[in-house]
Amino acid sequence: MFRYVGGVGDTIASTAVRSDAWQRRSDAITSAFAFCGISIALIGGPGWKSADDWAALCAGLVIIYNALKQTKPALWELTDSASEDPGLETQIRTVPGRQPGVVGLDKLHARKMGLSYYVDLHIVVNGQLSSS
Repeated sequence: MFRYVGGVGDTIASTAVRSDAWQRRSDAITSAFAFCGISIALIGGPGWKSADDWAALCAGLVIIYNALKQTKPALWELTDSASEDPGLETQIRTVPGRQPGVVGLDKLHARKMGLSYYVDLHIVVNGQLSSS
C-alpha cells in the first residue's frame, strides 16, 4: 500500500497523499516491532519480558522519524513558500513572452497551494500600448 499510495501522491504532487503513504509504512513497521517484542516476551518467559519494552521503544523511534520527515513539506506548503521545482519556474517564464505587447518579465513568485500553484508575475509592457 505504501508504494501504491506513494506513487499516487507523487503523480498528483500531493503532500497529504504522500504523508498518508508514509503513515501506512510506519503502521506496518511498528506492528512488526510489536509482534516481535510480544512474541519474544511470551516464548522466552519471564527473563525476556523486557523485549516488549525494547520493541515499544523502537516503534516509538519509527513514529518520531515519520513525524519529522512529514513535518517539513507540510510546513513549506502552509507557509506559502516558493516552489522548489526549478523546471516549473522555467516553464512559467516562457509564457508571458508569447503574449502580444509583453516586453519582459520583472518578477516571478510561484507557490504551491493544495494541488495547485499560485503564480505572481510582474511583467514589463510597451509604454505605447493602447487599452483598446
